[in-house]
Amino acid sequence: MPVQDPSLPAVAAATTATATRPKRTSSAPIWPSDYAHSPVHHCVALWDGAGLAAVFHGLAPLAHPSHILSTADASREAHLAESVSAVLDRRDVPGGDTALHLAVRLMLASVPSVLAAAGVDPTLQNHAGLTLLQEALCLRCKDIVACLLRAHRLAAWAKLQRRRSREGSDGDGGEEDSGGEKKIGEKKRVVWSIQKKMVLHVGPYALDSYKMS
Repeated sequence: MPVQDPSLPAVAAATTATATRPKRTSSAPIWPSDYAHSPVHHCVALWDGAGLAAVFHGLAPLAHPSHILSTADASREAHLAESVSAVLDRRDVPGGDTALHLAVRLMLASVPSVLAAAGVDPTLQNHAGLTLLQEALCLRCKDIVACLLRAHRLAAWAKLQRRRSREGSDGDGGEEDSGGEKKIGEKKRVVWSIQKKMVLHVGPYALDSYKMS
């Protein structure tokens, strides 16, 4: 009579437990318990608007890109953006999804705009290499796609403005105001104007590669 390996029941039990949860895909169910260590993910998974509001209340508000007028402003906003990103853009979760990925997968039309306003980065990918815009297009969420396009434009503008905190030390042709803060030079204003137009016009072309019905 063959001797049964005592470890087999444990292996079988583990296999059964793993099989109860489908492979992580856009259509896979979202288990709130998987995100308990990340407050933003957990609130989105539970559709907890009050919880999200409490998380946002504890974060420093980011300035609108149009209010970043000097290298001092840019440096301050760059540091604030890093602290906000550490909370809102976590990807140490199953599938590497950001909280915004979860909101898109759950088709929570109002949540992406709230997260974007708080300062999330809409350009991030999950472990499958999918961006938020790709997820929304695959799910045919037209309202969310429009929201993400607006978020992309604002995020790109903010990143360009905050980048001046690094460029300021290399000399940007600017001049100091009465308070001693270096402001952007006329030549750089022209370049920025062109860059801004390019950023603001990238949105419509992003849809050309996808069919939405």
